[in-house]
Amino acid sequence: MNLGLLYVILLSLCWGPSYLCIKIAIDEGMTPLTLTTFRVVGSMVILWMMMRLKGQRIQLNGTLLRHLLVMGCFNCGVPWVLFAFAEYHVSSALTSVINGIVPIMTAFTAHYFLEDEPLTPMKGVGVLLGFTGFFIMLAPTLADGRLEGDTWGILAIFIACCSYGGTMIYARKNLTGIPNLVAPAGQMMVATAYMIPAWLLLDVPLSEIQVTWASAGAALFMTLFGGGAAFFLYFRIVEISGATALSTVGYLLPIIGTFLGWAVKGEVLSPSAWTAFLLIFTGMVLINREASRLRELRSCRT
Repeated sequence: MNLGLLYVILLSLCWGPSYLCIKIAIDEGMTPLTLTTFRVVGSMVILWMMMRLKGQRIQLNGTLLRHLLVMGCFNCGVPWVLFAFAEYHVSSALTSVINGIVPIMTAFTAHYFLEDEPLTPMKGVGVLLGFTGFFIMLAPTLADGRLEGDTWGILAIFIACCSYGGTMIYARKNLTGIPNLVAPAGQMMVATAYMIPAWLLLDVPLSEIQVTWASAGAALFMTLFGGGAAFFLYFRIVEISGATALSTVGYLLPIIGTFLGWAVKGEVLSPSAWTAFLLIFTGMVLINREASRLRELRSCRT
């Protein structure tokens, strides 16, 4: 098997179960702030060790600190809390489907902030399909005119996806040209500085926090595999196969997440959710293919 393809599969298997792990931890009584703080602190330790093993250092200055403050908040802390909150109300399978709008939101936002990422007709169709899929999922929760739990859950995932999409553009503009582990390690350090005070001040008292073997195992999996191992594989894929191969991971995540939600928790998507899945998935494929075509054109010109 091609080594790049093997890494793509392994990365998908590291990230794909994250939605199920969040659901397990939340169902077992772990709060969103406790889960997120555990993930952030654990990922920070792993990434710092990886960074030092590669001989990289954070050369901190005012500009880099400002960028890391933004990334730590909106690429880690806020979306991770929102995903955990959302899974109080919606299934892990549905979460994995909605998460597919991240590349769609990124493509839409990039048109306004990156000169070399225009919203071509093909990308436009992909964005339209993705947003249509999202509203197909949201509409049934608004049928009775009231905002209930599943509505808030879906909206929380959407906001988290917008946050991810925005930080991808922000990182592209402001964090290029630095060693590859400095940005992720630095943003986790900053996220740790955010999350520990928030956890101590805003979460339930320490004596009331519920941690079971299942919730601790789920959080540990997300930290070790969704954090450390995933970042190692991510950068190996970029080095070996490039961004086009990396985009393939996006196709696999909703498939893995939906399958695991069904296999472990018995979650079944509704007909409208399956329709949304197909629309979002198709939109993601169109956007990634067009992005690959544009990268090839740019490489031919240089």
